[in-house]
Amino acid sequence: MTPRHKLAAFLLAAVFWAHPVQAIETYVKLQTIVLEVWDQDGLFHMVVLEMVVAMPDNGRINKSVSFKIQQQLQTYPYEELQKPEAAAMIKETALDIVRAEPDGARARDVLINKFQFR
Repeated sequence: MTPRHKLAAFLLAAVFWAHPVQAIETYVKLQTIVLEVWDQDGLFHMVVLEMVVAMPDNGRINKSVSFKIQQQLQTYPYEELQKPEAAAMIKETALDIVRAEPDGARARDVLINKFQFR
């Protein structure tokens, strides 16, 4: 091994020592959530949400989680969903419900792919 190769091997080893390889993260897609809400003026609105859960590799989420999230979000008034901080509120609610599941404690985050009003 030449001195140049030894230096390259040493630098590579130093990088892996300083930054250990973390587990691969997978994204588990939740079923689409459709909320049917009425505003204070009596107008009907649909809110469509698509979310994914960031999990360590091979993480699984029960399909009933989307239904539980939908039930919880259905209790919020339409005006709450219109506020600027609504996405953070929805994300926090979904993460709490996901983490309450048997394998959900490993969930790192819930990401909102689509947040659409119709």
